[in-house]
Amino acid sequence: MPEWRQVIEKPFRFSELHIMPKTKPNSFGEGQALYLPTLLYFDARHCYERFDKAFGPGKWSLGNVKPVMSGGQLVGATGEFEARYMEDGLDVHLCACEMGAASDIEPAKGAFPDLVKRLMVPLGHRWLYEIDLGFQECVVNDKTKAFKKWTPEAMKKMEKMYTEQVTKLYKEKYPNG
Repeated sequence: MPEWRQVIEKPFRFSELHIMPKTKPNSFGEGQALYLPTLLYFDARHCYERFDKAFGPGKWSLGNVKPVMSGGQLVGATGEFEARYMEDGLDVHLCACEMGAASDIEPAKGAFPDLVKRLMVPLGHRWLYEIDLGFQECVVNDKTKAFKKWTPEAMKKMEKMYTEQVTKLYKEKYPNG
């Protein structure tokens, strides 16, 4: 396996991830515990760091980035990842294409980072799609009833679950270490 693939495929540390609820809180009784399904994600900057470590600074690029429009609205961006590296004396050209979705709040600002994060998948980083942290207890804003944060107990539980699941997946993928 090429060295770059091991760098890209290496699971993120729990501290590098963000966890948000997959759904918005529904109605619930006063003082009642609220459990929401979890969604793990990482920042685009982590992708840049991985690309630099895997291929070297300046030896990869994101190009041919184009907006995707529908009904006069920006709905996403397409782009290509390219890198060159040497393997067994051969000059290898690696290319991956993907589309990122625009965000609801700032469509243009959200499309490019989403594109970058989605490019990690065809390059081999599928860990977050295989991790399930289930429903976890959270705190909501008293006035707006919007998600505020996960409880400290839920954070500890999620970190333990993440570590156990990643360890298992990594051992399955790399049985020889």
